[in-house]
Amino acid sequence: MSIQKRPPINYSRSYSGISRTVKIKNSSHGKSAHPVVVINETADGSFSLASSPCAQTLEPGQQCTVSVTFTPARKGKQSGAMAIDDNANKGPQTVKLLGTGK
Repeated sequence: MSIQKRPPINYSRSYSGISRTVKIKNSSHGKSAHPVVVINETADGSFSLASSPCAQTLEPGQQCTVSVTFTPARKGKQSGAMAIDDNANKGPQTVKLLGTGK
């Protein structure tokens, strides 16, 4: 599996829900992948999966898009991570999530 955006996804300053997308592609040769997407974050719940059509099996070369929403629960800097795990990798790949609530 490969992830389109590996640098942190930065939501900058926000009052309400802003979504950003990440493309996940099965870059293996000849092996189907079953991606599992999980948001790991602080206890305030500011980051959430807006959509995750990656529940299906991705055949080699196929991709799907995951949308993550930042709805700040408080003022100030907040962070989290999106973990993508699958049956073809040696461990989850992560994308750092950053945002600042106004």
